[in-house]
Amino acid sequence: MKIRKPTIKDVAIVAGVSTQTVSRVLNNREDVAEATRERILKTISDLDYSPNEAARYLVRQRSKRTPYVPHNGDATYYASNNPPVDSQ
Repeated sequence: MKIRKPTIKDVAIVAGVSTQTVSRVLNNREDVAEATRERILKTISDLDYSPNEAARYLVRQRSKRTPYVPHNGDATYYASNNPPVDSQ
């Protein structure tokens, strides 16, 4: 049986707050009461929660990946090495 990783929703439920409040704590926003922040951080620790980086990149619509550009800048390299997909 596979055990799933806790999500931000799980943290919110256990801490008794909204997912938005958990997000504010994760992003170090100052508009969260100190007692609430401490409760959320304790819950994060207890559940061994860690943010899903792939999901964060999707939401932000960017990643830390660097695109590969051929050393000569010739874009036809991709066309010649990737034949068109048959759409049948």
